[in-house]
Amino acid sequence: MPFHEQNGLRYYSFDIFSNAVMQAIFTRRGGVSPAPWHSLNLGGSVGDDPAHVAENRIHVFQTMGRNPASLHDVWLVHGTSIVYADAPRLLEQPCAKADILLTDNPEVSLYMRFGDCVPIMLHDPIRKVIGIAHAGWMGTVNGAAKAAVEGMQLRYGCKPENIIAGIGPSIGADHYEV
Repeated sequence: MPFHEQNGLRYYSFDIFSNAVMQAIFTRRGGVSPAPWHSLNLGGSVGDDPAHVAENRIHVFQTMGRNPASLHDVWLVHGTSIVYADAPRLLEQPCAKADILLTDNPEVSLYMRFGDCVPIMLHDPIRKVIGIAHAGWMGTVNGAAKAAVEGMQLRYGCKPENIIAGIGPSIGADHYEV
């Protein structure tokens, strides 16, 4: 999973996905939020100025060459609920509560924020379906990855053997004990 730097932002991307899948896991480097949020804060519920969070989000979308209006995100709740993102989420529409986002619409940008939990990115190149699962310890114990694959099967007809998964960085056992 190589690092990339562009527009002052630093991010990882999975080299196991085809070039047809634009994906990134951003670090905190390169944003406008002051301490204690330290630069690229994308969380709107941690006390940072909402204008800083909005500017950081726009910077992420510009770096990826995506329209910010293509966003579909969710309010993370440490579970296994799925949102099927058939279209971008209207910003005036409240976020659904879920930990799995799936779509087959290339006009939708799936977007999640991770602190120390595990990001799991999924791609079925045959059915052209992508997904993100948020798997903290509760999501892992409750089967978030399994639920995501089952959701891809049920909604889009994906076969598990065709699904490619990338597991992103998270907090280590030496920093967090369950």
